[in-house]
Amino acid sequence: MRLLLIYLLIGSAGCVPKQDEQQDTGLLQPALQQAVAITGLPAPVQEYIATHLRGRAIVNKEDYDSCFWSFYDSTMLPFFTATDLNDDGLVDYGVLVKKEGFVQLAFLLGAGDSFTHQLAKEFKKAFNDTTNDLTWCLTPAPPGQTDVAYPRMQSLILRSNGINLLQLENRTCIYYWDGQGIGLFATPSSGQHGINQ
Repeated sequence: MRLLLIYLLIGSAGCVPKQDEQQDTGLLQPALQQAVAITGLPAPVQEYIATHLRGRAIVNKEDYDSCFWSFYDSTMLPFFTATDLNDDGLVDYGVLVKKEGFVQLAFLLGAGDSFTHQLAKEFKKAFNDTTNDLTWCLTPAPPGQTDVAYPRMQSLILRSNGINLLQLENRTCIYYWDGQGIGLFATPSSGQHGINQ
């Protein structure tokens, strides 16, 4: 099931329907239509954020520092990732959102035809949208073992997918489902814990 979900996510990511096959977005507000076109996020994710995370906007590629693109392919969408974080068979998203000079990490957990959300309280970073200085990105973390040797030995065994939070190429932490909620496995460059609604 997991492999099929990953194949579908990866396999369909580059597919763009022909003009006559495109999804009817006539119900979306013009600003939301533009946001979908700019960010590449599915319309239901955009709609949920606009409705439930009022005042926050999804980060976009123009918000990134030019040095970021020397590490990554310019076709990458670094401000979101899709995976099945809580292993319930539904797609979940990690999305970087901005509001009033700060960037935060929002988790949208699939809940049938909608989502529930949580904000990572330990990740609220200053952001200057006039200088475009963002260097944070998200990637999926596949199941497996991660070991950290410094400042102390610690290990995390991911039984389902997680979400990596990186600054440039340095992973700062892995968010994962601990059976009760979203947990945080910190690497040496971070060290705070907790999630809030």
